[in-house]
Amino acid sequence: AFPEHQISARLERDFGKAKTRPGRLELRREISEIKDHDSKEMALMTALEVADQGGISDEEMKVLRECAGILGLDLNKYL
Repeated sequence: AFPEHQISARLERDFGKAKTRPGRLELRREISEIKDHDSKEMALMTALEVADQGGISDEEMKVLRECAGILGLDLNKYL
């Protein structure tokens, strides 16, 4: 649905935000604004795909659980 260069640019932007407290707060707010179930699932699956490159670390699992909670999804159903 999106060209690869747009996806790459978005990931770079979001990874940069994740490095600061204000950036992480902004990302949490963006995640909480996702309303429809399909988009929530796609967001979580994308996060899982990124985190699973080389295996999911404990820190990554912590963030994934937080994201799933914000989205109102059960992370265990998607692992």
